[in-house]
Amino acid sequence: MKEAFKTIDRIAHDMASSIMAIRFFLNKLLNFDPTAKLEELRDSLRESLRNIKDDAKLNSIIREISESMRSEIQFIEKAAASIQKADDETIERLCAAKRSIDKIKAMADNLKKAGECKEALSCQTSVARIIKGTIEELRPVLGEKNISLDFIYNAEVIVNIDESTINRVISNMIVNASEAMSEGDIAVHLHTHEDVIRIEVVDNGKGILDRIAPKIFKQGFTFGKKDGTGTGLAFCEEAVNSHGGRLAVHSRSKQGSIFAVSLPAKRETPTLDEDSVE
Repeated sequence: MKEAFKTIDRIAHDMASSIMAIRFFLNKLLNFDPTAKLEELRDSLRESLRNIKDDAKLNSIIREISESMRSEIQFIEKAAASIQKADDETIERLCAAKRSIDKIKAMADNLKKAGECKEALSCQTSVARIIKGTIEELRPVLGEKNISLDFIYNAEVIVNIDESTINRVISNMIVNASEAMSEGDIAVHLHTHEDVIRIEVVDNGKGILDRIAPKIFKQGFTFGKKDGTGTGLAFCEEAVNSHGGRLAVHSRSKQGSIFAVSLPAKRETPTLDEDSVE
């Protein structure tokens, strides 16, 4: 149950960014917060993890929460489908909300599997596609803080990974960078060298103090964040390590930071003709 517990805790943590995105994209169109119930379910999940020690009882509650998440997402989808406007901004918001809704659906499925102690399966997938999806979800939200978010790459890479886990790693690193900035630029770089895939999240924020840098990947450590839990970067390091990779940070005070993920490459396809996503 220990590994399942970790998975459930990560899902509870990572629901936050998708809930935030759904709220951001749909509040203005619906004139009400469609994510209130999802927030309640997330709180219930975290409370259950803290307080319930009986595995059978916890599994039962997790299955109930998973089903409730699915029902709530169906409600949000119906509410979004009722929107009659057809201007470009509305269409863009609905498409972005749909991506976040699909992520919550996947989390609900993974939550149910974790409650049944089933292992998540890795599969062959595109690293660039994972990053693009994360960028598309977070870019409008960060834009409200005057933070630009770009993706720069010149090669497609197909590897055998747990897609949802790597998605969360990239999302956590971007959100972590943005929380230390009031405005500025964040760029995600993807490139390969020999048998290694390298994903870098580069920001021009205030950087990390030398005395803080050695502690940032420790479970429970947080600094300078009002609601920080100290789980985001700890999860990133553990997840990257579980894929046979390495997570490192390079930072200079007042000059920004680079969070670099190195993963073993399985197979690389020819360079794409498409340009970087700007």
